[in-house]
Amino acid sequence: MIILGICDGHDAGAAIVKDGVVIAAASEERFTRVKHQRGIPKNAINELLRCTGLSFGDVDYIAIGGVFRRFTRASQLEKYLLKLFPGIPQIYVDHHLAHAASAYRTCGWSDALVVTIDAAGDGLSATVSLGRRGEIIPLYQSNAYNSVGDFFANITELLGFRPMADEAKVACMAAHGDPSKCYGIVSEFIDLDVKSLSFRNKLGAVGAEAVKLMKEKLKEVSSFDIAAAAQKRLEELVLNLLKKVLEEVDVKKIVFAGGIAANVHLNMRIREEISKDLYVFPHMGDGGLCVGAALEVWARMRLIDGKDTKPRPLEHVYLGPEYDDEGIKEALRKYRMEDKAEYYDDINEAIADLLLKGYIVGRFSGRMEFGPRALGNRSVLSLPSEKKLVGELNKRKRRPWWQPFAPTILYERVNEYLVDACYAPFMTIAFRVTEKALEEIPAVVHVDRTTRPQTIKRGECQEYRRIIEIIEKETGMGAILNTSMNIHGEPIVCSPLDAIKTFKEGLMDCLAIGKYLLRK
Repeated sequence: MIILGICDGHDAGAAIVKDGVVIAAASEERFTRVKHQRGIPKNAINELLRCTGLSFGDVDYIAIGGVFRRFTRASQLEKYLLKLFPGIPQIYVDHHLAHAASAYRTCGWSDALVVTIDAAGDGLSATVSLGRRGEIIPLYQSNAYNSVGDFFANITELLGFRPMADEAKVACMAAHGDPSKCYGIVSEFIDLDVKSLSFRNKLGAVGAEAVKLMKEKLKEVSSFDIAAAAQKRLEELVLNLLKKVLEEVDVKKIVFAGGIAANVHLNMRIREEISKDLYVFPHMGDGGLCVGAALEVWARMRLIDGKDTKPRPLEHVYLGPEYDDEGIKEALRKYRMEDKAEYYDDINEAIADLLLKGYIVGRFSGRMEFGPRALGNRSVLSLPSEKKLVGELNKRKRRPWWQPFAPTILYERVNEYLVDACYAPFMTIAFRVTEKALEEIPAVVHVDRTTRPQTIKRGECQEYRRIIEIIEKETGMGAILNTSMNIHGEPIVCSPLDAIKTFKEGLMDCLAIGKYLLRK
C-alpha cells in the first residue's frame, strides 16, 4: 500500500508511506527557497516520486493533512490532485489528528499519551489522546480561541518577530531574561482550567487585538524579560496539564507534536518532571502533517482489513532527495568552479582534518533531512571547543547574537556531557550539561547551561559519525558543533546549487559536496 501524504498550508510538504513505513518526505520550501512556503507542494510531490522511483500510478491513496480550506483553495487542490492522480481517493485527515498520528505512529510504543499543541488547526489548538494498540482515542481538547500556542505566537509578534515562524528566537531569548520582572502580568494572559483540562484565554482577545493589549500591559518591560516570563508560563501550563491528565490516565509514555513541541526547553522539563519516556516527532510543526495524514490513512485501511496497526519506530529522517556525482559536477560547472574543486576518495577524512585545523566546514552528502534540523547531511560543522565561535558563526549566518548552537555527540559519550542523558537522535530535546561540557565543548552550551544534541549510536550515519571519531582520536572530544547549512531566513539547502550559493555567501570556509571540496 502506497500513500502520498500532503500538507498545503504554511510549511507545505509531501511524504510517501509504503506499507506503514515513511520512505520519503520533504518540505516545499526546500525547492522554492521560500521559508515556510504555503500552497500545493508541487515540487515536493514530483521530487519524492522521482527519488523513490515511483510513478503517479503507483499511489493507492492521497492523504491530506487538515480539513478546513477556503473554497477557492480547496477547489484548486482537488483539481490539481485529480489531474495528477485520476481516480485515486483523496482522504482528508483532521489537523490535530494528523499531528497526533505523526507522533504516535512513529514512536514504536503500543500505548502512549498523545499530546498535540499549536496555535490552531481545524478549530482546535491542543489535544490529548490515548494511543492504544494502534488506535488514537481522543480525551481532552482546547479550542482555537483558548490557545496557548497563540499566546506564544502573540508574544513572538510583540517582540518584533514573525509569529508562526520565530518562536524559537523567543525561547532562546528567555534564557537571558528575568521572568520575575513581569510574570505576574504575563500569567494573566492565559490559564488552565483544571476541571475541563483545557487552556483558557483570559486576555479576551486574539490576533492583532491581543498583541495590542499585551503591548499596553508590558510597555515598561524589556524584551528579554518578557520572553523569559512567556517561556515560564508556557512550561508551567503544559506541565500542569500533563500532571493532571496522568492522574486520570495510567500511561507512562508521552508522544508530542504540534508547533509547541519545537520548544526544546519545555521538552526537557517534561522529561525531567513528567516522564522519562518522551518522544517528539522530528518535524513537529505543520510541515509534519503530511506524514501524520499518510500514516493515519494507512492505519485506517489496515483496521478495515482487521490487520495490526501497532506503531513502528521512525529510524531516521534522511528522507529527502539526494544528488549523484554528475548532478554535483553540473552544479560546479554552472558556478564555474569545476577547476577549483578537489576530489577526495575519502572526503570525510578530509573534513575531519580541516575541522582539526580550525576551519568551518559545510558537509553536503546523501539524502536531505526532513524537518527543521540538519543532522549531518546538510550541515555546517566546527570544533566546539572555543566559545567565541558562537559570535563568529552567528555573524556568518546573520542571526541574532543570543541564538545558540547545538552538538552532535557520540552516543557512548553522552553521559560525560549531558545530565540524565538518553538517546536523542533528532535534536528535539534539550539537556542540562555537565562541568566537562562547559570546559570541553562550550560553543554548544547555551547561557542557561543547556544544549540540544543529536546523538549517534554505532552503526548509524556511519560516514558522518566517522568524522567525529577521527576528531575524538585526535582531541579527546566526542562531539562537534553542527548547525544547518543556510543563511538566516532561508530554508536549509537542498541541492548542490543551493550549497554552492551558500558557500559563496561566506557561511563556510570550505564546502565538502559529495566527494568534492571547495575552499575559500
